[in-house]
Amino acid sequence: MPRSSNGGGLLVTGSSGFIGSHASARFGGEGAGYLDRRLPGGVVPAVTTLAELADLEALRAHAAAAPVARLLHLAAEAEVLTPWNEVGGVLRSNEVGTYNLLTAYQPRLAVFASTSAAYGNASAEEARPAVETARPLGLYGVSKLMGEVLLRDWARGSGNAAVAFRLGNVVGPRCRGLIPYLVEHARKHPDGGKPARMRGYGKLVRDYVPVDYVVELFARALEETWPSGSFQLFNAGVGRGLSNGEVAELAAGVLAGHGWKLTIAWEDPVALGEAESVVLNMDSTLRRLGTVPPDEERVRHVIVESVRWQIEKGSG
Repeated sequence: MPRSSNGGGLLVTGSSGFIGSHASARFGGEGAGYLDRRLPGGVVPAVTTLAELADLEALRAHAAAAPVARLLHLAAEAEVLTPWNEVGGVLRSNEVGTYNLLTAYQPRLAVFASTSAAYGNASAEEARPAVETARPLGLYGVSKLMGEVLLRDWARGSGNAAVAFRLGNVVGPRCRGLIPYLVEHARKHPDGGKPARMRGYGKLVRDYVPVDYVVELFARALEETWPSGSFQLFNAGVGRGLSNGEVAELAAGVLAGHGWKLTIAWEDPVALGEAESVVLNMDSTLRRLGTVPPDEERVRHVIVESVRWQIEKGSG
């Protein structure tokens, strides 16, 4: 890792994940180091240290050998609807893991990927980034809110700085969730004879945000000089919502071009712990970091490209 004036470099956690792979491509040329529990799959020619976030002593040993000035913490268990048998993993990764990273590395600046699930149901006017505006409906949102509070209190106690971003529904090549589900369903049932099941009658609204914009926000936060002992919280979205029905319609159009018919059964209700609508207020992000969110045309384009990538990746 490149050394900074205080004897450390940039460390990115979660490089094997969707957002992490894009962050690795962005920061690989800067000589960043990577920490993960699995190899990143050859996205960039980077040296990845394999470690579990729950293993504090292993993290301490790595920190002693490779000091860190800046930490981009993306590693997480990221299932919004968490089955009971996966609760332990969420707690170990999202809460204990965040505590261990901050304790072991003591970076000058920590940038953290939180989630818009911390808001629960919220309009753009309600979703202004602050710990006090959080109303999570499920365990995943609670675990990420806990991560925010850990960063806030760590920054205050250590004199270092922390920045957290509440992410919207991030889309792009290699994304998870609705898009790969729809593509893989259509691949298995190309005649449309078996419908895909979707919740909320096609009316679940989310703030879909391109992954390259999210990574740009991370980069700007990492380049900024923040006051010692400060905690900053921002949203990372576009400030507009799309429904899962609209996303499915975009996917169906691409799939039809490949001769696959996507049919959908919309009757499943909203799940326990799932928000019906969340749209992010981007005012403070634009004001402080100077980034203009992508427009609706760009968001729709990235969704279409994500569908195409999933089709090509699965057929290769």
